[in-house]
Amino acid sequence: MHTTDWARDVVRALFAIYLARPHEMPAAYAERADVPIMLMITQRQVALIDRVAERHPGLRLAICHLALPTGKRDADALREFDLLLPIAKRPNVMVKASA
Repeated sequence: MHTTDWARDVVRALFAIYLARPHEMPAAYAERADVPIMLMITQRQVALIDRVAERHPGLRLAICHLALPTGKRDADALREFDLLLPIAKRPNVMVKASA
């Protein structure tokens, strides 16, 4: 099985779960299954993820690349870095600094 086949099967399975139970967020499934979720988000989206992390304390979340915006560099990339700081209070969230 190729990686693309595996990824397609996962997407199909998640879509089937969503269709069967649209009232339940995928976060609840990941929390129950103890499956961590990696997120490529921007710093402006951190508040949304903070609310998800609060509602699902058993859900492990990893925010990739400090939530830095793509295509920006230096001071311009860090302009909204303070939006990332409030999520530091969540023990179920980690932030990766790799680039």
